[in-house]
Amino acid sequence: METLFHHMRKHLQPFSLRLLRLNSTEVISPALMPKRVKLEEGKTYFWCSCGRSKKQPFCDGQHKGTTFKPVKFTVEKTSKRFLCRCKYTRNPPYCDLTHAKVIRKKLFGQKMN
Repeated sequence: METLFHHMRKHLQPFSLRLLRLNSTEVISPALMPKRVKLEEGKTYFWCSCGRSKKQPFCDGQHKGTTFKPVKFTVEKTSKRFLCRCKYTRNPPYCDLTHAKVIRKKLFGQKMN
C-alpha cells in the first residue's frame, strides 16, 4: 500500500513539494542587498514579492500556491534603479534601505520597526 507521502512524491512536481514544505504566507529574503537593474521606459515588469523566484528581483511564477502576488510596474524613463531583494521594502519594488534593519535583526536579534 502506497503512503500519502510516496503518492505525492511520485505524482507531484518537485516544485510543488518545495512549496508544501514552506509556509505559503512566509516571505523569503533571497538576498539582503538590492540589485541595480536597468529598467526601460514603457516596459512592464513584475517584481517578485515572495522571494521564491530564481530570477530575482523579477517574478518567475514560483509564488503559485502561496498568498503572494507579483508587483506589476512600469517606468516613465529608462534608468538604472535599485530593486529590493530583502522583500521588506515599504516602497515595492524599489529599495528603501529596509535591508539594513533586516541585517541588524539577523545579526543581533533586534526587532524591526
